[in-house]
Amino acid sequence: MKGARFSDLIILCFEKFEIVLRIFILLAGVILLCCQLMLTYGPVRKHLSYVEQIEGQGIEGQRIKVAADSPEITEKSVAAAPETSTAETRLLVITAREPSPRDQAFVTVNGQEVPFVEGEVVLEVREGDLLEINAPADKLRSFRIFSRHNDIEYPVSGTTVEMAGQRVLLGTVRFRR
Repeated sequence: MKGARFSDLIILCFEKFEIVLRIFILLAGVILLCCQLMLTYGPVRKHLSYVEQIEGQGIEGQRIKVAADSPEITEKSVAAAPETSTAETRLLVITAREPSPRDQAFVTVNGQEVPFVEGEVVLEVREGDLLEINAPADKLRSFRIFSRHNDIEYPVSGTTVEMAGQRVLLGTVRFRR
């Protein structure tokens, strides 16, 4: 008689555990769906992908020149390299094939946003700079990359980048030797 009551108690405990487990699985699915929806918005995606942006940077004290060496540009012109900088810089131009007046596309160099001006970005880049193009995902976009003196090995001059998403990582800049 006691054995039957003990087995009923175990079955009752498993049924309650199953209810709690179903609620947990449902909540986990809702949280996952909400996070995926949040990643479709540019500012939230940028904040949540911060780890990708700092990936590869050295620990404090061993920091390599990545974040400190940022490009300087002005509208339709290129600013001179800072006098204190000893790093070699070269010109890289990225143009949008079909720019629009309200274009929200921009290039990110080492985490700093540089907007397109009249469909073009002229950058002074250093070797090792990390480049990516960010644009709204409303339509297929095409960008052309070139260096004026063909002195940059990567990204390859003359490359056309087409994107339907929000971000394309171009990689790190390498100079020709």
